Amino acid sequence: MGTCWRFTGTTTPYGRIAKAQDSYTHRLGWKLLRGPIPEGMELHHRCGVHACWNPDHLEVVTHAENRAFDRKATCKHGHWLVGENLRIDPQTGIRSCRACLRENQRRYRAAASRSPASRGRPGRPPGPLRTDLERLFDRTVLGPTHPELGTCWLFTGPAGPYGRLDKSRSERATHRLGWTLLRGPIPEGMELHHRCGVRVCWNPDHLEVVTHAENSAYARKTHCKRGHPLSGDNLRIDPRTGGRRCRACNAATQQAFRKRVPRPHEKK
Repeated sequence: MGTCWRFTGTTTPYGRIAKAQDSYTHRLGWKLLRGPIPEGMELHHRCGVHACWNPDHLEVVTHAENRAFDRKATCKHGHWLVGENLRIDPQTGIRSCRACLRENQRRYRAAASRSPASRGRPGRPPGPLRTDLERLFDRTVLGPTHPELGTCWLFTGPAGPYGRLDKSRSERATHRLGWTLLRGPIPEGMELHHRCGVRVCWNPDHLEVVTHAENSAYARKTHCKRGHPLSGDNLRIDPRTGGRRCRACNAATQQAFRKRVPRPHEKK
């Protein structure tokens, strides 16, 4: 047949020229070099390269013939899709290989027959499952060191904002799980407060068992981001949301806004 003429522009998978009278490059090339295509007929790529528009590689065929050419003669493993080896799905009409289906079923049964402890994860050698403590240490790095508390144990897995070993209940949060494994169960109704302020840290020396009210009090900021104390006359409680606001920052924001946008009577 000779050399393919590959179109290097847009392909879907056939080459296309957006503003051409016939946007498909193989049809346009045939019309320019061989003449019009008979009505109701299609072009088949004898070379199998859809981006090719060499007319020597094209053949005028019917739609049924073109569909027959597109059908694969073998599966990806080389089995012929004919006779008893061909299975046609009665609902979708998809053609599949019976030999490959039998092999997939055999592998599935072999995997299901193994004991859960020996399966492991894909890419890992079979062996006993790791404990939660081993999984925690595998995904932990050392963080900043505090003079009084020591070094943070930072969990590098998912965090939102507390580290999580998996997607199960809240007891699986890394700081609660680490405390339970190393220090014992957490009393019912009690919570853990991060003394270091790093929520992905699960070092038990950085945690403290407190009540919910105490934990909420620790979470409250004593100063705003500009250093003003959130107490006394400077503290404003939003009546709708209950949020704590800094009056000094609010006054500075309003003053800066007035400088940028003068009042109507101040305009020249």
